[in-house]
Amino acid sequence: MKQLVKCFALAVIFLANPGYESVASTIKVLVVGNSYSNDAFGFLPFVMKAANSDVALTLGICMDGSQTIQGQLNHARNENRHYVRYQKWTKRTGWTCDYGKSLSQAVDDDEWDWIVLHQANALSCKVSTITPYLGELLNYFRETKQFTGKIAWMITPAFAEGTTSSGVNKLGQVSSGLGLDYIMTTDEMQQRILNVSKQLLSQYDDIDRIIPCGLGVSYARHTWLNQLGDWAPKDASGGNLVYKDGHHLQYGVGNLIESWVAALSLSCNLDTAAVVTGYRWMNGDIMAARDSKNQPIPTGMDVATQQFARQCAYKAWFDFQTMIEQDWDVQVTLNQSELTLNPMEQSALNAEVETLLENIGLEWSSNNPSIATIDSNGMVTARAPGVCYVYASSMAQPVFFASCRVKVLHFLGDVNLDNEVSIADVTVLLQLILDQSSNENSDVNNDGVTSIADVTSLVQIILNEPYAD
Repeated sequence: MKQLVKCFALAVIFLANPGYESVASTIKVLVVGNSYSNDAFGFLPFVMKAANSDVALTLGICMDGSQTIQGQLNHARNENRHYVRYQKWTKRTGWTCDYGKSLSQAVDDDEWDWIVLHQANALSCKVSTITPYLGELLNYFRETKQFTGKIAWMITPAFAEGTTSSGVNKLGQVSSGLGLDYIMTTDEMQQRILNVSKQLLSQYDDIDRIIPCGLGVSYARHTWLNQLGDWAPKDASGGNLVYKDGHHLQYGVGNLIESWVAALSLSCNLDTAAVVTGYRWMNGDIMAARDSKNQPIPTGMDVATQQFARQCAYKAWFDFQTMIEQDWDVQVTLNQSELTLNPMEQSALNAEVETLLENIGLEWSSNNPSIATIDSNGMVTARAPGVCYVYASSMAQPVFFASCRVKVLHFLGDVNLDNEVSIADVTVLLQLILDQSSNENSDVNNDGVTSIADVTSLVQIILNEPYAD
């Protein structure tokens, strides 16, 4: 204790001396991964400058597209020079690129304070694709390279719903060869990635920190979803503000959120008030596009959007610390996982939450309110034909949730499926009967066949005008 007091007194004396000048702190980060490394760390130099200009950052990115942890281990063992590029950023040089470095050379390139790792995103929600390769890779850094810095694991963002690649649904049949035949929503994928990260943190003592980048993106999606009724917000030209292809992030809001999360997670010297309010931001500019060499170039972004991105990042970083310190196994369950409703029909959902957190509440939302809405009491109201999901999310930790699939049927008698019941449906129904054909809504009287009897029932529906305003 006396030694601590002595050190504190010396510090006060030095700071009080008019001739003393503060020495800028340094942080050196090497990211080993795939294209998600660029997504999350590409703006880090500019974010660090905005949050604390006294921090001298050196950043290295070993990028090998779609590479897995197993592949990174193979690179390490075999001294492969398979990295698409090794990028390095310093304040003095800016970005430089080397297309011939091995992982060993990258690790030896500087005295790194941090090495950041992550899995190929499609595999991030299955822990067996990460272990035991991660353990061997950690041993490589510690034993072979004698690395004495810290190691972090990055939580990647989930795919956007509906994302496809070569006709394969990224949230569905991801890869049968890897045992990943599951159907899930974006939020379900994010929750699985989060749970895998929790397992890794408890399993490997060498993992010093989790960087919850994907959690920040998830918070952004939920905020837009709740405020605007759209999980995929659009820019002025109709482009997606979060994802650029459904799984990689836009060179804008998504990247900015992740870089802010990374900055908060790796440095304890940031002005967190500036992170939230943005008072020390870079004159309204962010690196929201890249040139032909994939280097960031300045472009404008309105202040409100910048502030929103920072707030999502801060919430993800702060909430994740709370998750680690407390019991972060928040369990949300619903009494139903699927609903089938007619237009304007209602059905109530009941949710239960199990947690050690105090004062926890539920937040209800729909990923497509034009199909079905849900109020603060869990009452689902069908709006228009289609399929959507409604969610009961933990208000304290929105990444913990339960979902219910809602299918809204077409109006009875809407034979031409235009969301109206009119004489036009009679014309289509007659044509179907003449063609001895049918569709999902042509059996108007529900007798199992499409026939002239359905025409009578349809005319009666039209005369009664049951769906008129």
